[in-house]
Amino acid sequence: QTVVQYGPMPPNWEGVYLLMDRRGGPPHAPTTADVGLKPVSPNLEAVATAHLLPWAREKMQANGSNTTIDDLSAVCGPAGFFRHPPTAYGYMLLQVPGQILLVSQGLDLVGVRRIYLTAKHPDNLLPTWDGDSIGHWEGDTLVVDTVGFNDRSWLGTELQPHSEALHVVERIRTVRDGAYLEIYTTVDDREALTGPYSYSRYYRKVDQTYEQVASNCNVAIGDQAEWVYFRDQAIRDSENDRAGTHP
Repeated sequence: QTVVQYGPMPPNWEGVYLLMDRRGGPPHAPTTADVGLKPVSPNLEAVATAHLLPWAREKMQANGSNTTIDDLSAVCGPAGFFRHPPTAYGYMLLQVPGQILLVSQGLDLVGVRRIYLTAKHPDNLLPTWDGDSIGHWEGDTLVVDTVGFNDRSWLGTELQPHSEALHVVERIRTVRDGAYLEIYTTVDDREALTGPYSYSRYYRKVDQTYEQVASNCNVAIGDQAEWVYFRDQAIRDSENDRAGTHP
């Protein structure tokens, strides 16, 4: 029988983790193949696309690859955490009373995910970019259940859509004596997907300070009025979304 606990994370979990096999990462960074780790579904774009229902596939195809109005991350709006694994550097993992924080190094697009160590989601959740995440421990694994997404983000960089029925379960643990963080994710959406799919990613723990990467969202933008409009609207939406429903 599985024993469920809601206590704090082990102290040695706290720290900075960099995504392995990151697209466009440092050329000499160790890969999962170098250290004998085997991610599930390395080609996540193909897996997500293969699970789309017909209406969702048609919407993805209609979006095209250069749609900036529908892709807010292209105009410095929030991206949602599905866009995080292929491209962003990593996370800072922190503990505060009753919460575990995943602070993305792509802070301008992904932000801070708060995992509340509690047994149930609040009633009458308002849809948000990153949803509402609650977590519990099953042995040495943190199990994170997330619902309450809006339908404005995408399941991947090819703009695969989802609905507000999206349900995500992540199983997070350290491996190799804490040298790596494994996140095994299962995605389900009864309105947009033919069935659930799963993937895993590995992050390497590093002994270094945590710095935000340079972002085009921080440069002067001159007369790009449309860009400014969508960026500012996305920031306002994100701030409203992240006001939170937990105490």
